[in-house]
Amino acid sequence: MTYFVCAVLSVALLFYLETGRCVSTLNSRKIICSTQSYNFVFIILLLYWTFIIGFQYDVGADFHAYRIIFTYGVFHRPYEFLFHYFVLFLSQNNIHYRFGFVFIALLQFICFILFLKKIKLSYNYLFIYLFFFVSTAFYNQPNIIRQFVSVYLFLLASWFIYKRRPICYVALIMIASFFHTSALALLPVYFLTYFKLSQRFLCFLLLFLFLLSLFSLDNFVSMIIPLFGAYERFLGHAWAEEEIPIMSRLTRYIYIPFYLLSLLSYKKLNDKDKFFFQAGFISFSIIIFSLASRVLTRFSVYFWIPALFPLYYLCLFLFSDDGVAKRDKKIILFSFFFANLIMFLGRIIFLYEYNSIFSNEITHVVFGLFN
Repeated sequence: MTYFVCAVLSVALLFYLETGRCVSTLNSRKIICSTQSYNFVFIILLLYWTFIIGFQYDVGADFHAYRIIFTYGVFHRPYEFLFHYFVLFLSQNNIHYRFGFVFIALLQFICFILFLKKIKLSYNYLFIYLFFFVSTAFYNQPNIIRQFVSVYLFLLASWFIYKRRPICYVALIMIASFFHTSALALLPVYFLTYFKLSQRFLCFLLLFLFLLSLFSLDNFVSMIIPLFGAYERFLGHAWAEEEIPIMSRLTRYIYIPFYLLSLLSYKKLNDKDKFFFQAGFISFSIIIFSLASRVLTRFSVYFWIPALFPLYYLCLFLFSDDGVAKRDKKIILFSFFFANLIMFLGRIIFLYEYNSIFSNEITHVVFGLFN
């Protein structure tokens, strides 16, 4: 329920602001939302999200592993030296491990909000809606902490791909690799700027990678993973050899029709929107392809947020007055939002249980009173 409330409040706050319904208490006059008020709302969201994620307790399989790392400084990957020295700073100065979770969450969401500020979407609340109700990025923060720092740095770096500023892009990717070395595999992504792909090609790419995802590619993955040591420890691990459950596949496959429908909006986009649409479509195709191997699913985390762009532009297209008949648009929109609700209930409400440090402490106090 905590996650659901966070999602609804975040979307509602931005929706209220962006629809111009801010009301001044001074003289009871309606005012236009200024840049300052918009920045203020983003700061509120930044602190709110940091609080939700940073103060979780015993959430995710890796939570206690990172708690021990932050407390005792037992992190043996000096080549990921930014995280390495951060861990040493916490442990050697006897700083509570909780600060580690809070700082990492704050860093991630600063990158996310900076990206939103740079890209200047017309409807941020719609993208935030997709962030919470379609992507599971927000709910996975405590599980793969180091990689999620790299995920958000890569998201911010994608802006510099669009602006064709290779030095800034490479710099951010290198910083990301100092948290998780897998980020180095993202360096070639920069060359995406030199390709303008047609709707037909994007459609073929998604369907082709969907077919590949139906087969196991573990042997192929075992050949290329040693090039990127961040995932090498998974080779031969029982987790990596487990078959991906059908329900996990369905949570991805169910969106394939909507991505294909999003191609209807492609020709109507400007150059900037076409770039992020294309990047998002390729990102989703990679996510689908990753279902051929559990190890690949870990790498596909980098593309969870960029993959939201085609759905964002699909929604804008369906809300517009041109293109498809209104009746058909309503059917597609209803189907899309219904699928979102089902996926959210299935993946978040029933699979992700929120627990905070505060509820944990309260539980200890209550049990202490009766013991």
